[in-house]
Amino acid sequence: DRKAVADPAFYKGEPLWNVARRHGVKSASFFWVGSETPVGGHHPDRWKKFNDKVPYTDRADSVLSWLNLPTAERPHLVMWYIEEPDHTGHHNGPESPKTLRMVEKMDSVIGYFRKGLAKLPIHQQVDFILVSDHGMQSFDRSKAVNLADYLPIDSFEHVATGPFTHLYPKKGYTETAYKILKKVPHVSVYRKNELPARLHFGSSPRIGELVLIADLGTQIFFRPQGIPKDFLYAGHGFDNKNPEMYAIFKAVGPDFQPGRKISKPIPNITLYPLVCRILGLQPGTHDADEALASSLLKKK
Repeated sequence: DRKAVADPAFYKGEPLWNVARRHGVKSASFFWVGSETPVGGHHPDRWKKFNDKVPYTDRADSVLSWLNLPTAERPHLVMWYIEEPDHTGHHNGPESPKTLRMVEKMDSVIGYFRKGLAKLPIHQQVDFILVSDHGMQSFDRSKAVNLADYLPIDSFEHVATGPFTHLYPKKGYTETAYKILKKVPHVSVYRKNELPARLHFGSSPRIGELVLIADLGTQIFFRPQGIPKDFLYAGHGFDNKNPEMYAIFKAVGPDFQPGRKISKPIPNITLYPLVCRILGLQPGTHDADEALASSLLKKK
């Protein structure tokens, strides 16, 4: 949603580049979500407006050029987002040959960057963290749910469908809708204040009064005209307790313990205190596990 991406009010947290700015640390972003918007009145010191037509090796070269700047100009926090293999995975499924080829292509891009980094004078000072924001799961078309088969859409102020579907019923309709939705197959329905505590999801005013969590692989629609004949092969946003939703985390550099293996998934919010600790920044208020972040690093 380009309109939401460009709206500073959409972002409720403090971006890492703003934390860096508070401490006089320069930052740079290549397509990191939110960086092209003045969140809190600020962009990173260097940033790019998203353009998926930019060749991947050109992106790597730009990041390398930032790391090769003179000391006074060089960013110490560099964030780089690549939109693949997400796009290919959605349209072909996580197990498809096309998706595998795209994964291999992205691997070669990272290899290209790492080889370029090794040639820079500062390469031994760089901590490199590779993460993803989610996994991917193929949709089971036989389990697709159309809420219009159960509820009149004009009884809702707004609906936002997906693996986590938000419903905003009109006044007085919430309990009626809840009772009906309890009988819908392949989904679990919750009142906003009854969402599982482990999701940390029920307190925001943005959350729907009713939230549906789809079973893994189930796609939810709310279309009076019926389920579309063609929809994406795969998606994400399912309950993150499912291994198919797990993201990757790999890191190497002078601050990380060499050979350290992690037995459990690392919540992505752990990146916030982790990066702050590496750069010597005082983080703002957060609910990530500081001890987990510290356990990944060498003791100083």
